[in-house]
Order: sequence, then structure tokens, then C-alpha cells
Amino acid sequence: MKKHIAVLAGDGIGPEITDGAIAVLNKVGEKFGHEFEFEQLLMGVCAIEKTGEPLPQYTIDRCLASDSVLLGAVGGAVGDPRINNLPGHLRPEAGLLKIRAALGLYSNLRPAKLFPALAGACPLRKDIAEKGIDLVVVRELIGGIYFGERGRGASQRSHSNWREREENTSLPSTRQTCSNLLVSGERSCMKSPRITPTWS
Repeated sequence: MKKHIAVLAGDGIGPEITDGAIAVLNKVGEKFGHEFEFEQLLMGVCAIEKTGEPLPQYTIDRCLASDSVLLGAVGGAVGDPRINNLPGHLRPEAGLLKIRAALGLYSNLRPAKLFPALAGACPLRKDIAEKGIDLVVVRELIGGIYFGERGRGASQRSHSNWREREENTSLPSTRQTCSNLLVSGERSCMKSPRITPTWS
């Protein structure tokens, strides 16, 4: 298998994250005979400094032409006046919203697992933490709070604008996505004697 991966290392800890992921993927390639080609692209503060915008069109085009996108982190140092004084559409996080829209991303899957060795560091009650945690949080990425107009009273209008957009595209709704995940999760639970589905 040969795959082209667009790498958006971004800012802060982002390059460290993507460097680690690339090292792991290269080892996977060596072991299983795959070939990964990585293309480093600009997004976030590094993009603002070089191009004046948080997500250049070239980056979007290359991401769309890639087999996959590896994203590190976006955002400048807390309190950095160069970033804090920028208008909203030029801030680093605007690039994150723009790439989500360009790639049609509508939900974020966040696995959460607590290993027994770390149970003592967990804020949950000891009897719960000792059993461990293994769940997936589904976070929607398409609501008006992300893509809607800014300002007072705009939230309802933004929400309805997104609903119109959602109905006129092939993107599934967040409710539909969650429903599909729950059905898949329930099927997995039925196969495992140690997991009990608790959907409500």
C-alpha cells in the first residue's frame, strides 16, 4: 500500500505530535510493507507568519489531493499580542474551522481509556476508576457556534443556516452520526462478554 499524507504540524506541540506519528507510521510501513509519503504544509501561526493567513489555499488544495491529513496543533502562545490583536478571520483557529469545512468534517471522535496503572491519578471515585474507562466521546463540529455569524442574537439564525446547508449536502447530521456509532458500539458490546451497552 502506498499513501500520500498531508502533514499540518501547526504550532506549539504540534510538530512534536506529528513527528512522533510519522515515526510510528514509518515503522508500520517497514514492518508491513507499506509506503507513506509525507508532505509538510502550512497552517496556524506558522502560516500566518509566512503567508499572512492561517490556512493558505495551497494547503487546502494539497489536503484535498491527499489520501489522508495528519494534524498536530494550532494556536500561538497564550498572550502573544501578534496573535491576540488579529481580527477573528486571521487568527490561527480560523484555519482549523476552514480546514474542517473544506474537508467536510462533521464530527470528532475522542477515545478515552483509563488504564489500571493510572487509576490513582483519576478524579473519579476509586471503585469506578479501578474498573477502568473505555469509551468514545462524539463531538460535533458543524453547529452554528463554529460556522455561524458572530454577535448577539445570531445563534438561532446560524443554526438554521447550517441546517439548510446540511440538508443540501451529503453530510450526515450529528444525530445520525451518533446513532450510527451507537449501533456499531452496541454490536461490538454484544460480541464482548465484559462490556455492557448503556445507551439511553
